[in-house]
This record gives sequence, C-alpha cells and structure tokens, in this order.
Amino acid sequence: MNAFKYLMCVGLIFIYSDVSATDRVILFKSNWEQGIDERVQFQRPNIESIDLVALDGFVGKFIKVKIDRNSDYSKVANGSPRAEISFGGIFRFDQKKTYVVSWQTYIPPNYEFDCEQSELIAQIHQGPAAGYPPFAIFISENNTYEIHSRTQSQVDSVTAFFGKPTADVGKIVR
Repeated sequence: MNAFKYLMCVGLIFIYSDVSATDRVILFKSNWEQGIDERVQFQRPNIESIDLVALDGFVGKFIKVKIDRNSDYSKVANGSPRAEISFGGIFRFDQKKTYVVSWQTYIPPNYEFDCEQSELIAQIHQGPAAGYPPFAIFISENNTYEIHSRTQSQVDSVTAFFGKPTADVGKIVR
C-alpha cells in the first residue's frame, strides 16, 4: 500500500428542513471556488494534509485530503491518522429535526482500498464537546458504502449499507 491515500469531495451542501421542502434553511453551501470557508475547522497533522485542487475534466474545486503514515499525528484528536474538516463553528444538529446532507466524492483511479477494515471517508463533527460525530460515511471491508447516523446515545444509532465504491473509482458520486 502507498504511503498516503486521498479522497476528494466537492460541492458540499447541508440543508435543514423541518416541515417541507419549502421551509428549508441552508446551513452551509460551497463548491470551494472561493476557497475553504474561514469558519471551517481543521484536524490535520500539517497544512499539506488538506488542500484545494482542480481536476481535469471536472468543474469546480475539490478538497484533497491526504493521509501520510509518516506524519506526526500527536497533535490531532486521539493521535490517530486523520485529516478532517469540521463544521462545528458554523452549525449544530439538533435532535428531532430533519436534515438533508448532500455532497459529492471522487475516488481517484490509483486509490488502494483497505479490505481488512472500514475506511472513514467523510464525517460531520460538531466540535469536541458534542461527542460522537452525528453522521459519517465509510467504505466497508465488504466493498460497500456504510453510513452511521447517531446521537450521543448508542440506542439511536442507524447504520445502512449501499453501493460499491470500487465501481465508483474515477467518477464523481453524489
């Protein structure tokens, strides 16, 4: 396996909808063309771990996330290898409300999948005091996407499996 891995995402949008589609309030929306919003917080070992790039044949900017096994993760949450952005400074999820989370991911053609464990590719954090991330997408060891949605109580946990990430290599997937 290579020393680093990366995935990219573009066109991030989070929409809160309490009653119907006509009552939606946009909490965050970006195609990254103007850069990464200054309110976004980072968990990364160094500045090169999260960057904006353009891809040939695709419109917009992409957030490139790089995980390098040789980086020093001692100042990153839990000291574990990660490069993340957090929206905790922009909004928080409230219980008993409905949210629509929409974004796109791109898995590069040279990406090497880890078949021995799930790989976290995207999650929404609400900051250190809010506990477990309420929403996360993984690539499972069974080659499916795996979604976790939960509150601070494990009883409220929802997990769903769908799709085939290996079939999505080189494509933008929403």
